[in-house]
Amino acid sequence: MTTPIMPRIRLRVAFTVFYAFLIGGICFTANRIYHQHKLIELMTGESPSNKAVKSVDAISGTPFGQGSNTVSTENMTTSWLQDMEAIQSERQEILQTACSKYVNQSFMTLEEFASDPNNMVSLIYNDKYKVIYNFVHKVASQHLVKIFNKNVDVEALYTANRLNKLKYGAAIMRLRNYKKFIFIRDPFTRFVSVYRNKFIEHPDEKYFKLLSKRIVQKYREDKKSNAEQMPTFSEFVDYITGYDKSRRANTHWSSYVTRNRACLLKHDFIGKLETMEDDFPYLFQHLLHTDIIIAGPRNNTTTGHTSILQNLYSGVSEKSIGKLLKFYENDFRVFGYNMSVPK
Repeated sequence: MTTPIMPRIRLRVAFTVFYAFLIGGICFTANRIYHQHKLIELMTGESPSNKAVKSVDAISGTPFGQGSNTVSTENMTTSWLQDMEAIQSERQEILQTACSKYVNQSFMTLEEFASDPNNMVSLIYNDKYKVIYNFVHKVASQHLVKIFNKNVDVEALYTANRLNKLKYGAAIMRLRNYKKFIFIRDPFTRFVSVYRNKFIEHPDEKYFKLLSKRIVQKYREDKKSNAEQMPTFSEFVDYITGYDKSRRANTHWSSYVTRNRACLLKHDFIGKLETMEDDFPYLFQHLLHTDIIIAGPRNNTTTGHTSILQNLYSGVSEKSIGKLLKFYENDFRVFGYNMSVPK
């Protein structure tokens, strides 16, 4: 018995449509994976086949993230987006309230700010995305700067596309029209990261090698032990919180409020190292409007990580901790961190 002609035609059409959707889906997925891999290369400087991301947490010495470094838009649920928007609103509200109560930076207009290049040393612009990144050392800054300076050597990362290198007209145009974002972290945790990175992991850097000798000579009571030129964490705290305020101006440990003008510049996005796994995708989807979402470095709140902080601060006197807290108190207030050391 032969099959009627019409049902056979319908069957062929159904199979044709099915295979068309199948092939289309495969092509779409391959295209998305390709673009994800290109973005990973852009951000990390290496192929996704090398799964270990080079960015390393200076406190624990472990990689920020392992494996896939991308998140697809399919995982961005409505509830997640609403939560992220609520978090951003809360951070902006905390900042505005604290700035108006404790910090006076409103006296300077944006035009006055742009007239002095020294005010813009922390600002990196990107014309493709029309965005300004207010970078902070020891808050995954190299990780972020690489995204905007794809073909720049590591040594030149922080000098390329600096807003303070532009003439006034070009700088003020970008300040008025470009979106701005900043990433920060708990000030006490960042301070430990600076100490470990500059005095333990890379002690031979010329500037910090000289600084080590200076700190030891001034603050070490047992002068016979000066042969060991690496300062203790407590000595480093005493040096930074000493009477010479010029010591506080170094970009690696300076205040967010002072150096990054956190209260003067209106940031469209405030990210935190502690929540980068969520903040990175949200930033790239909603601020930069990219189709592919890049996941941020993983938050490393392991027991070992906390133990390092506890051990270092346990060797610092309450008086010195009080001085360090005083130095960073507006950073704690403006960005909603608890004003206490890890316990």
